[in-house]
Amino acid sequence: MRYRFIDKVVSLALDGQLRIEVEKTFHGDDDVFSGPSGPTRVPDSLLLELMAMTGGHLIFRHLGGSRLPLLLKVPECRFEGAAGPEVALRAVADLKGISAISDDASVAD
Repeated sequence: MRYRFIDKVVSLALDGQLRIEVEKTFHGDDDVFSGPSGPTRVPDSLLLELMAMTGGHLIFRHLGGSRLPLLLKVPECRFEGAAGPEVALRAVADLKGISAISDDASVAD
């Protein structure tokens, strides 16, 4: 598998409402389709990773590439359907705010 969770940044807004939209396609020959989910389903863990990477990419860009973001928790996540191979998935993240908690750490929402 190619561990590249974002294929393309579709849109990026770093002024006003901070927002990013990305695309990712899992190809049928990716190792992801050889696991327990089978050849027709992207594992939910990789969909969650796509969402985390999308938000992290927005925070990284907003901070000027000076610090790396880290996902701390996902309070609730539910998937209402399955994603399959060769489907362009879209992920969107909006940054509501960032609060400093120390000189070198912040919390984003």
